[in-house]
Amino acid sequence: MSSSMKLLVPGVDLSVQASPGPLSELELALQGEHAAQAREKALAALGAIEDRLRSKAAAGLPPADYAVLTALQDACQAARETLTIPVHRP
Repeated sequence: MSSSMKLLVPGVDLSVQASPGPLSELELALQGEHAAQAREKALAALGAIEDRLRSKAAAGLPPADYAVLTALQDACQAARETLTIPVHRP
């Protein structure tokens, strides 16, 4: 996957921003023929990240790093929830 992302600026007309369409290769994959496989791959990657974060927490963290770790765990949870939202296609 490439690291290119489209930037959407709140309050700015979409017609003057990046072209409409998927914001990332993951979004495109989730709309494609192999959406289930793309979802599983993304969930597995999130699981690996969450495992590393738990290992870091178990090893002990300086107080300043705890807030960062918590934010990363929250971001992983939000991504997991987003990826598991039921999608109903017409």
